[in-house]
Amino acid sequence: MIEFETSYSFSMIPYTTYGSLDDYAEKLVRDFAPHALETPCELDVDRFLEFYLRLAVSYRHLCVGNNILGITAFNNGTVEVLDEHSGQAEKIPVEKGTVIINPSLLAKRNIPRLRFTMLHEGSHWLLHKQAL
Repeated sequence: MIEFETSYSFSMIPYTTYGSLDDYAEKLVRDFAPHALETPCELDVDRFLEFYLRLAVSYRHLCVGNNILGITAFNNGTVEVLDEHSGQAEKIPVEKGTVIINPSLLAKRNIPRLRFTMLHEGSHWLLHKQAL
């Protein structure tokens, strides 16, 4: 995997430019799916997260009203989710490198948003994991 090279603020926010992010994205695509740079195609987002970034993906409701669509765990700990049966909040254990996605995005009409959210969470991992 290609690491993102930049400097970070005290709170681990990367100092970067849009151009350097574009360059980094191109390097990632070239490493993961070089054919996609020659012939534009849909990337296999599941494979990118699970096998390239080595992130575990889980589907759980993160809050009432579907306001939070995804989160990334940077450390082992717990995350509050909604119990599928009771609708009550419960804490579940998560391991570092886990992405939790709201299952409402699995509906066919939401697949574009699912792909965006998965890549968004993967980007958090790529850009901020140095904060560990």
